[in-house]
Amino acid sequence: MDQKLSPEIDLFKKRFRDFLESEAELNGKLLVRELIFRFATVQFRDTHGFTAGKVEYIAKVFDEAQAEFGNIFEEFAVFCIENGFDETFINSEIKEWLTEISEKMELEKAED
Repeated sequence: MDQKLSPEIDLFKKRFRDFLESEAELNGKLLVRELIFRFATVQFRDTHGFTAGKVEYIAKVFDEAQAEFGNIFEEFAVFCIENGFDETFINSEIKEWLTEISEKMELEKAED
């Protein structure tokens, strides 16, 4: 990673973490786990390291969470592309962040 871009990229990581922690407080860790699992299914085409939340949820609530998560991801991806990074970099960063955030939030142990 380009060291001069590190502070900006770190801000995106913080935004993801803050958003996911906020969603967990509002709607539970299982919903966040499901959100990450579905993102991994689509973006990475690989869910290794992530499991489904297996939770009943209100579709509107989940859709709003997905939309916000998607907006943050899109801003991050655009930022990266504009600064010369490719899809491989984008996906590897996001996967690393989501794994780290999931572990810190103990999402795999969640039984809301």
